[in-house]
Amino acid sequence: LVLLMLVGLISSVGAWYLGVAITALRDNSHRLRQATILQDAFFERNPEIMFVKNLDGSYLLANAMCRQLAGTPEVDFTGKSGIEVFPEEVSVAMDQQDSQVIQNQEAMEFHTQWGEGDRLTYYKTLRFPMYDDNNQLIAVGGITNDITDQVNSRHALLENERLLRTFLESAPDAVLISDMQGQVTLVNRQAEL
Repeated sequence: LVLLMLVGLISSVGAWYLGVAITALRDNSHRLRQATILQDAFFERNPEIMFVKNLDGSYLLANAMCRQLAGTPEVDFTGKSGIEVFPEEVSVAMDQQDSQVIQNQEAMEFHTQWGEGDRLTYYKTLRFPMYDDNNQLIAVGGITNDITDQVNSRHALLENERLLRTFLESAPDAVLISDMQGQVTLVNRQAEL
């Protein structure tokens, strides 16, 4: 009778422990699923161009913005080389940048432009090495920002400065410009005479 009670107790404890373990596994599985969904959404829906490439240059991941840049928003880039998804000139430049990151094994920033004439688009790309649990280099990741507006604003500002200097230098009178503390910051030739 004691043996039966002991077996019953062990069975009850075992069943209780098994129930706790199953609940914990379900909770962990749910958390893992949620984390995976969030990571996928963060990567895929990010407004920046994002990608991960194998050391051979083939794509492991490319988000929607990267695929849109290539003009193929619905195409899966997995396993494809750069030349398969981007123009040759662009792909060659990207491969060279990846090679620099692999060689130096450090994050590097690159500035590039695409297009022709008035249709130039400027990009800033941060490429970085990615390592496995054994600290072995396994991939190159990248995040690209369209900086066309900033570049165009800078060009416009420089052009305005050039026009101001031309205007000041051609003025028949002396011109002195000072800052808020009274320090002279700009003078034309007539003021120097």
